[in-house]
Formats: sequence, C-alpha cells, structure tokens
Amino acid sequence: MRRVQESKTIFTLYLRFTDPVAHASYTYDPGQFNMLYLYGIGEVPISIVSDPEHEDLLVHTINRVGRVTRAWSSCAKATGSASAVPMDAAGRCAMPRGRT
Repeated sequence: MRRVQESKTIFTLYLRFTDPVAHASYTYDPGQFNMLYLYGIGEVPISIVSDPEHEDLLVHTINRVGRVTRAWSSCAKATGSASAVPMDAAGRCAMPRGRT
C-alpha cells in the first residue's frame, strides 16, 4: 500500500491483502519469494523481506534492473503508492505514453 524509494534504483513496496480469506491462508518462511505480475509486461520472482511474525504487511524490496521491475517502478512512482497504481479498465498498468 506504500512505496518507499530507497536509492536511485531500489524501491520497497509495503503491501496488504484486501481479501481477509486470502490473508488468513497466506503463510511464508524466511527466504521465500513471490512472483509479482504486471499485466502485459511479465512477472518476476521477488524475495519477501518482511518478518513472518508481522502478518499485517508483505514487504518486497526491488532493484529496478529489467523490463518488469522498471515497469513496476514507473507504475508505483506515478502516485507514490503501490495501492494506487494507475490501472486501465482491463486491470493493466496505465503508464503515461513515453514512460517505460
């Protein structure tokens, strides 16, 4: 729900589940990762950096190095919030033209 720019190429996404059933059933161990998907761009494996004991947040720190992570960075940067990524009617990231 929140994006923090850590350095020029590194940003952290602080995410929360919106579905209580999905939240209750989701567990992970240190060292695991999620596949983060951006419609029409692709998906990437990103390590979970949050503490499994703090169940309210799912945190991912991402280095902007490839096509998908650059797109995630551009989308999230547009509003400063992962929860407010500009989306079109099909659920795709609606980045302004000329930004990749």
